[in-house]
Amino acid sequence: MRLNCQISDYDSASTCLLNSLICLYKKDEIPLILVKIIYLNSLDLNPKIIGDCASSKWTMRRICFKYKKASFKYDLDINYIYLCNSNVTFDTIKKYVDNKGVVIVRSKKDVIHYYLITNIDSNYVYIWDPSIYDAGFGIYNKVLNINEVDNTKDIDYSLGNIKNREIILATRYC
Repeated sequence: MRLNCQISDYDSASTCLLNSLICLYKKDEIPLILVKIIYLNSLDLNPKIIGDCASSKWTMRRICFKYKKASFKYDLDINYIYLCNSNVTFDTIKKYVDNKGVVIVRSKKDVIHYYLITNIDSNYVYIWDPSIYDAGFGIYNKVLNINEVDNTKDIDYSLGNIKNREIILATRYC
């Protein structure tokens, strides 16, 4: 399995959403309705505004809601949960990753940026940053110390200030 990189400076959110499906499904099992929801709903912000991401928090929440509706309508075994602010804790992230899920994190890099947490062990967080174009290791291309991610500073890859935190927990029911 190989995850995708961004094709522009503005599509980290939609790339992470697509990569989360790659992590959760085999290629021939990915429900196309989920891919369609991403393409129809992401990239809602004006990319000419420097320092802003091209997919808003509102859009990310909306995509999770649409996934929930699609799950019921098409009998899909998918669960995407949008969490923000004080509901975002490292313990919650670890719980989902330990149960074969992945987590999309909104973080501050040079600008607002999304990345995907694919694994966590006792010391490190393994992520796929879609802006890194170097060869990755399949499902991760960067390894971070847990303390780099689990802190309240607005720095690269951290969960950041509690009032600005945003994640999407992605898992399959089975």
